[in-house]
Amino acid sequence: METKVDYEVNKEQATAPLDWGSICVATRLEKLVESQFVTDWSHLITTGLRTGDSFIIAKDRVAHTAANEVVRGFLRSNNDTLCFLDSDASFGPGFVEDLRTVPEGFEFDIFQAFYTRRGFPPEAIWFKESTLGDLMQCLVWKDNFTETTAAVGLHCVLIRREVFETILNDNPGVPLERFDWFWYPRHGGTSEDMAFSREAGGKYKFKIGSTTSVKAGHISRVVTGWQTYQEQIRISGIWDKWQDYLSLVELISDFTGVPQDDVIAYAVKGTEFTRNAFEQANPQTPEEYREFYGREENGYLYDLLAWNVSPFYHQIINPLRKIKDKKVLVVGGGIGGEVEVLRGANQVDVYELPGVLRDFMMTRFQDDKNVLLWDHTCYQDYINVGLKYDLIVAVDVIEHIHPGELMTTLDKWLALLKPDGLFYFHNNFGQQDTMPQHFDHSKPFQVWLDANRIVPPEGEFGFYRRL
Repeated sequence: METKVDYEVNKEQATAPLDWGSICVATRLEKLVESQFVTDWSHLITTGLRTGDSFIIAKDRVAHTAANEVVRGFLRSNNDTLCFLDSDASFGPGFVEDLRTVPEGFEFDIFQAFYTRRGFPPEAIWFKESTLGDLMQCLVWKDNFTETTAAVGLHCVLIRREVFETILNDNPGVPLERFDWFWYPRHGGTSEDMAFSREAGGKYKFKIGSTTSVKAGHISRVVTGWQTYQEQIRISGIWDKWQDYLSLVELISDFTGVPQDDVIAYAVKGTEFTRNAFEQANPQTPEEYREFYGREENGYLYDLLAWNVSPFYHQIINPLRKIKDKKVLVVGGGIGGEVEVLRGANQVDVYELPGVLRDFMMTRFQDDKNVLLWDHTCYQDYINVGLKYDLIVAVDVIEHIHPGELMTTLDKWLALLKPDGLFYFHNNFGQQDTMPQHFDHSKPFQVWLDANRIVPPEGEFGFYRRL
């Protein structure tokens, strides 16, 4: 039967293993391969390997099948380490030498060079595990940097022989020719390399690391790599959002006393924590709902941390950036996202229910002369102060108001608005499956708008005005 693996090895005996020892470089050929890869591969195998190194080419197989055939060929060789290089990778002739000599890489069993996901915009393939065990894709900006990671791709990675042999030997009932180190878990939405990483690093405790000291490109319509990735995260604003996120993590950590790594882990599970807390509290009356939103254990500090740095949230609040020299009331200020956008050019009053969120915002904005936090116990109280506002902002607030207080609350807001003033509403009346604390007020809200001749914006994000 015709073999589907082309295998070549330098017959000269390798020198005593140093760092990664002798290396077998492998690629999985796709149906169509760009000329750049052919050039890079040719230069690598002719000028970039040491005596005793070898190479393998797998072809006419889908990705995970080809990867498993590569491993079988590697295990028949005398090499110490397998280096995967995908056939849409871009690299120089010294790539393998550069990767195998990174001093910080010697401690790892699986060691990945920096690369980005195929296509545009580029995303770094760099995964870490939170303190709660959740896998997180990370933003990467440090050059010449190496750290422990939780998973790797097969685009450009070194894997020691021991990893494959250990997994194989732990399954004595499966012969070499049928054994799969790489597979697609059913219904998991997980790639073959991710499944391998989770098993190798999780069950078998092999050390996985990644480095930006050595980089590979990814060939598609354009070649993306370190430089395009760095440009993209800055031009797109992702870099700024990440810095905002880290600042919020630090603020919440200082406020709660929870370590920053745990704050990040809790934010990943924020919605889940809040849902569980709500179902356990099971509030029924308006008073019970207000009490729930004030509790520190409701998880909202972490839920809103993730929400406040999400792209969709920034889409929602972008129209507020053009507001200047206005008297503004932010209702349901959360952890202060809308306040942060408005406060530089406006006088901003904030209403939040008593409890953890208001206490956090008191800490966050206590020294800002443009921000005043109201000290009232429920939505109706603040009508009595007799103020009038140019703009009232309520972003994803109305769905949290108990039906018994909805119409009264909306009327109070209207009474606080100047005749030519504007509302800025964004509502989420759905997602009761993941956010059971949401009420579907879509019909009564529309009734209120019609009764008060309030016109919504033409698009999804915009200002409501009175006729």
